[in-house]
Amino acid sequence: MNQIVTTNTETQSMDMASQIVAMASNPDFDVAKLEKLMELQERVANHQSVIAFNQDFSVMQSKLPVIAKNKKGQSSKYATLEDIIANTRPILQEFGFATSFETQTVLNDNKNNCFVEVVAVLTHRMGHSTRTSLLVPFDFSGNKSANYAQAMGSAVSYGKRYALCALLNIATQDDDDGMATSQDNKITKAQREHLQKLYDRLSDDSKIYFDGQLINAFGSAKMGNIPLNQYQNTLIELQKLQEAIVPRGCL
Repeated sequence: MNQIVTTNTETQSMDMASQIVAMASNPDFDVAKLEKLMELQERVANHQSVIAFNQDFSVMQSKLPVIAKNKKGQSSKYATLEDIIANTRPILQEFGFATSFETQTVLNDNKNNCFVEVVAVLTHRMGHSTRTSLLVPFDFSGNKSANYAQAMGSAVSYGKRYALCALLNIATQDDDDGMATSQDNKITKAQREHLQKLYDRLSDDSKIYFDGQLINAFGSAKMGNIPLNQYQNTLIELQKLQEAIVPRGCL
């Protein structure tokens, strides 16, 4: 079924491309009509790539494994990025998907305001892609307290794991990877502002639902009261609400 639909969409694109070539080879062709046809072909191709992406992704989801948490952190076990990639790459390739990452780092004199934004990108062979981003503070815990390079590297690794798992819908609950685990440690100003921007884009109903989630989980609807070790779960919940995905109570 999947292969039949994909083949049909590719054939339709080829047929329209053939029509464009035929028109262009005609010395009496209408340039305006050709431009409109090319615009139509682009819209059709984009629509078909989204359909193919969704079809392959929905089938692939059932084949993705549960990744074992076999790496010991400061306070818990977690699944390494290497294990996640090794267990998912063959399945991704089978369905025509590939993953990549983008990172952007912000440095400040105040260590509490240093963070890295990690973006995980899932691209399908038909051209459509989707992405998930996470804002992660530098990890100055343990012997990394004065080493910016190590603190940044730890944050990047942490962000890649969470972003990739969120992108592929692989659960990472209870994995704090040695980041601050105390409920007394709250999210940073940069993280709070990032969450607030996402929150401001929600519908009124989604805001009411999200406020209720915060109150139930942390006793307050204020962003500043979110524990640091719950930032990723909160971010993922906001992203799901933005995409109109039925929330599943991650908090």
